[in-house]
Amino acid sequence: MKPIYCGFDGLEFAVKAIIPTALDAALAKTKASAKEFRQDQCYIANDVWLVVKESGARGGYAYSCSEANSGNWFFKKPSPGDAWGVRFSAASSALALHGLEGLRLRCDAVLKALGIHAPVEAYSPSRVDFAIDFLAPDFAVSPKNFVLRYSNTGTSSHDIFEDRKTNGRSGRTTSVTVGKMPGRQAIIYDKREEVIVHRKHEWPAIWGRMIDGPHAPPLDLTERATSQIWRVELRSGKRHLKDDWAINSWASLYQMLPRVFEKLMDDLSYCAPTADTNRSRWPEHDIWKAVRKAVANDLFTHIPNLSPEDYTEVKRAQKLDELETQKLGLSISIAAIEGCYAEKFEAALTASAANMVRRANTDKRSLHARLDEARIKYAYLRD
Repeated sequence: MKPIYCGFDGLEFAVKAIIPTALDAALAKTKASAKEFRQDQCYIANDVWLVVKESGARGGYAYSCSEANSGNWFFKKPSPGDAWGVRFSAASSALALHGLEGLRLRCDAVLKALGIHAPVEAYSPSRVDFAIDFLAPDFAVSPKNFVLRYSNTGTSSHDIFEDRKTNGRSGRTTSVTVGKMPGRQAIIYDKREEVIVHRKHEWPAIWGRMIDGPHAPPLDLTERATSQIWRVELRSGKRHLKDDWAINSWASLYQMLPRVFEKLMDDLSYCAPTADTNRSRWPEHDIWKAVRKAVANDLFTHIPNLSPEDYTEVKRAQKLDELETQKLGLSISIAAIEGCYAEKFEAALTASAANMVRRANTDKRSLHARLDEARIKYAYLRD
């Protein structure tokens, strides 16, 4: 069992700031365009490219947006009666690329580019997740190996690890989650399977470099026996951070977070079973010891396993492969409907291409406009 990656995997915060009226007008116009064409539209401010969705988000947020280098942004319309006008949820890839501090600085730059005044004391963290990945082909997670180490006396009800959830299939457990958000939570899960299912191609690239060096190829996930990755995640939500640790700023987060996670690991342990019928005396499993070591020594250490340029190239190749696969599937469907057989497929593709050019040039929306929109939408895969 070998730890091959550790770093923050989740970050959410609110910002005590009211967006400028000019930004409100620009986002409203972009949102209206997204509704009209039923697809996300892009708003550009200085060096920031915001992809604006056609709907807002619960909690009174009129605008739901994403920014490729940071994550998801939510903005309320300007209102003097509501000072907390901005909410943010990080993309896990942004944390993997930039680390916690790097992403914090990126978020600050985004708000400045949008004309939003947000001094450092305006930020209020509401969720933080820390993850450690293990190359562990022989490991198998078991819910009974999670053991509570503390007395519930004097502990508020939301802080008790009462919620337990297990997932799996074919007799194999793929994840065990203990705890409930927005309190605190620990999860051990099959990261290899999640990466394959959700096609997160950046992770094999990161893992390959961590295992075999900075120029190594992506980890080959073909055979589980040589590529089984298990992830341990420690999560702290808004209620736990604020009510139990009084964390309401970047300064208090950086100061208290090591103790927050250490306390979680003291209260809840993943253990190695023994013959002792008293489970509280079971020793900590090696995987838990490794996580404890990472929290103590490497919590705020960020090793850039993948440069932003390399990440862009990985995601660009992935998107092109997805689109080419879709294009082929649609072409085969069209050919089949038209009664085409395999020996005539190449000719059918030529005719189909000519038909697409004709339709593109006669559509009510000009080809120039549609290409401009697509270029903006996928700019993050070129720049």
